[in-house]
Amino acid sequence: MRNKYLVSTGVLLALILSAFFLYHRGTPELTAKETQKMNAITEKMIPRCFGRYLIDLPESFVLNTEGGQEIDGVTIDIKAQSETEFQRALEARKRVLESETLLVEPRTATLKEIVALPNRRGVIFNRAESEFNNVFRILELMDWRDGYQIKMKIDARDRHYSKEKLPAGTVISTVPERMATLLKVYHRTRPRGNEIPSGQGICILNGFVEGPASSAESIRFFYHLNEVDDVYFTLATLSGPRDADTLLDRMKFLAPIWKTDGGRLIRSGRIYRELPGQEVLYMAPDEHTKIPALEFRYEDTRRGDGATNPSIEVGMNVGTRKPEPDPEDPDEHAYPPPIFTPSLSEAEAIHLWDKVLPTLRTRPGAF
Repeated sequence: MRNKYLVSTGVLLALILSAFFLYHRGTPELTAKETQKMNAITEKMIPRCFGRYLIDLPESFVLNTEGGQEIDGVTIDIKAQSETEFQRALEARKRVLESETLLVEPRTATLKEIVALPNRRGVIFNRAESEFNNVFRILELMDWRDGYQIKMKIDARDRHYSKEKLPAGTVISTVPERMATLLKVYHRTRPRGNEIPSGQGICILNGFVEGPASSAESIRFFYHLNEVDDVYFTLATLSGPRDADTLLDRMKFLAPIWKTDGGRLIRSGRIYRELPGQEVLYMAPDEHTKIPALEFRYEDTRRGDGATNPSIEVGMNVGTRKPEPDPEDPDEHAYPPPIFTPSLSEAEAIHLWDKVLPTLRTRPGAF
């Protein structure tokens, strides 16, 4: 009986060790020079707040200008700006909207009204979504506070402009309801630098929205390594219904695609921490330059119902250009040269990933 027990234990141990080495196979070791480089990059780790969570990134990673968020149907854009610059931008936007008319007859104005905010500085433009139809509306808010421009938008409908015969009971206008939602989110929002809030609410790009979690919160941040163009983290959360499949489920279908181009799996598996999840680390040659671009992904696997279980995504890219704004005129835009050498080696990238991902956690008091 004792021998059978020892054999069973030995088999189990062998399976565990086999799974461990399968999980870590092919992971390169840092050279002495790479160790020195990564120690310098990760010497000082700074907590970063995204959504209702925290993660520690090296101080040398800076917030990218791209990304965005939508809270309860309201898209929010906050960026640093002087009050003088804001006033110029507000006046310019007002002139543009006041000059626009429908491109179909009758050529009526697309701007219905300008609503002043309580601070008498900012306004809300009730304008048409496009120059083809006045029924579909956009409530566009512009304001300035504490060195930041705040812009918000929410969709609405106003069937007063419709020529169709509407059935009895049709809601004629959603503008009052959507205006109330917009103002509610506006009053909960404040600009934010790098500080970590202590109260209930959600961290957005350059801002913070106070209050309990809802089933309609979506945020996406990018942090890139300063002074290089091809190393960046993606931090995202999304509330609401989840997909049934997991990251590892999807990789079963995606892996054959990048493997045909010479890509390979570096590591994959489950992670058991405060926020259990799955990770996939792989290399796929760049479509144009053929350099070994790295893509690392984590997704949580919680499946609880309710607004307090938003899906979480953490990603890291090496060898792919960091997110940048679309050019105003693509024909006259001077595009940067392609990246031919990744700024981090595979060993360095894995070291950085393993330094950052374990710090993912829920921000105390966020929910």
